[in-house]
Amino acid sequence: MSESLKLVVSRSGSADPCATWQHRTVADDAALAATASEMGLSEAFLRQCLDPDEIPHIDREGEQILLLLQAPWTHEEVTAPLFMDTVPLGILLRPTGVVTISAKPLPLWDRLHRELCGEGARSLQREAFLARFFTELARDFLGAIDRLEAQLEVAKEQLRRSQSNAEFFRLLSLQKSLIYLTAALRGNLATGERLLHSPRWQGNAEEQEQLRDALEDLRQARDTAELMTSTTTNAMDAFAGTLQNNITVAIRVVTAWTVVITVPIAVISIMAMNTPLPLHDWPYAWPVLMGGSFVASGLLYLALRRSQWL
Repeated sequence: MSESLKLVVSRSGSADPCATWQHRTVADDAALAATASEMGLSEAFLRQCLDPDEIPHIDREGEQILLLLQAPWTHEEVTAPLFMDTVPLGILLRPTGVVTISAKPLPLWDRLHRELCGEGARSLQREAFLARFFTELARDFLGAIDRLEAQLEVAKEQLRRSQSNAEFFRLLSLQKSLIYLTAALRGNLATGERLLHSPRWQGNAEEQEQLRDALEDLRQARDTAELMTSTTTNAMDAFAGTLQNNITVAIRVVTAWTVVITVPIAVISIMAMNTPLPLHDWPYAWPVLMGGSFVASGLLYLALRRSQWL
């Protein structure tokens, strides 16, 4: 079902100085149909806000304009195929106000609601709301990249000592998350630039500067994500060889210890045979032979240590 947050947003050029910001979390087809019917729009037009494959763009139906953007979304499940994904969200600019739509209850909406609807909140022009929205969106992307960077460092450290593929696939998941974020940032930047230079943008100098700053933050996040993606790709190529080398080292150590313990085992096996053996009647045969085998094993151990097999 849909959830609604409300904010008074001033419409520039309107006789009525106030209108309503409504946020709708649309989780299923029934909620989508109800929202489309209430807004007087087709379901196909609003379904873009729920389609994860839609790229950011600006669309229009009648007098209502839809800004479709992407926001970062962190998966809570540890076994999720992606550490971080992107989810679509829509900003519907109506003659009577602004409606935001998303399929996920993003923290972005709560922050905007606390800031814009709290005590001392004032009525906002539509452009001021959009500028603030882009600022919070850029903040989310920068925070997402910081979390990804921390996860990457942990994954790289684990992979240095790993002998299994689990850490390698975790690093692959983080790399795919970076690719998704980079693609979303590129689309958001293009849409924001188009909005800024559109005749529909009627913000004042302060609002225009705030939107430019938000776009600059998005650009910084995009550049950082692209650099991290390139670095991670190179690191994965290097760690693929490191993983194989770790397995080789483990096999080499096991082989070396097998050689070390072979001598005492061979002596014990021979002495345990039920057949006449040399020195069979000598009372010191067992301690001498076993002591000699342990000395030989010790010399083998020192030789293997010197050759760095152990």
